[in-house]
Amino acid sequence: LLGGPRVPRKEMRRALLFILLFGSGMVLLVMFDRLNREPANHTPAGQEVPLDRALVDTQTVEVSGYTKMEFFDAETGLVFREFEASDLQPKGQGMVRPYLATGLTILEYVQGGGDLLRRVDAESADLVLDLGGGLGGPQLGGGSKIQLHQVRLEQLRDLPQAPLTVTAPEILAELDSQVYRADNEYQVKVVGEGLTAEGSGLFFDARAGHLEFPMGGTVDLLRTGIRRGVLSTAVGTPLVLKQQGGERGERFEITADGPSVLVLVQEQELQLDAEYLHVETRVGESGVEVSRIIARGPMVVTRGADR
Repeated sequence: LLGGPRVPRKEMRRALLFILLFGSGMVLLVMFDRLNREPANHTPAGQEVPLDRALVDTQTVEVSGYTKMEFFDAETGLVFREFEASDLQPKGQGMVRPYLATGLTILEYVQGGGDLLRRVDAESADLVLDLGGGLGGPQLGGGSKIQLHQVRLEQLRDLPQAPLTVTAPEILAELDSQVYRADNEYQVKVVGEGLTAEGSGLFFDARAGHLEFPMGGTVDLLRTGIRRGVLSTAVGTPLVLKQQGGERGERFEITADGPSVLVLVQEQELQLDAEYLHVETRVGESGVEVSRIIARGPMVVTRGADR
């Protein structure tokens, strides 16, 4: 070793400088690569990420065109609502955005049972979707309220008059509370077991079995398909059809708290004009039977040609 060639100090310094520069460059390249691989909105270690942000960061949902969605009961795992639109188009931006649905059908099922409870069809509808609403995908926003246009609603069970069909130009549906409303300017038609009705405006609480024409209307009571009675109210007098005693059975009552007229078609026609009328009915195999009539205030009774 003592006799070997000596490496000049100048050459050794150059070699060491090259090694240092090469090593520093490799470290910088590795750090740059790691920065490029990490997401721009990373969360520092030790900090929790909110669930809604995590959902937004991990799933991007775009909903448009033909759309079908199912909503499941958290306890039973059964479908309690189906939503189908022939076309769905966004009208805004963001994770919670308004949509216009065309050719909309909503099916509501008995919770815990799976039987079809209600069907709603609309030519179009305005609604809100929360695209980050849950792990199951998009959810209805805005309190599950939908503005329906050119509507046909069918209540298939749990009412004495079921199957009951409601048609209206416009209905605001509050799906979670099962309440349906129409402004007083709209004429609403109802066809059910043993009756037909028409009135101005609508308040329909399907869960409570309460259907009301706030600005008045007319209800025809039918037996064997023939009109047996008519109750009409003056404009501005609410006409209410309600399950009797809150029971989900065959009995319901009709109330007009204001100027109204009841006509019963018997051997001789009987007409009763009063300031308040309450009619209790029963839905039988042949239609509606009147079981009780209550009248209050000034009244006029006409039988045939006699008053």
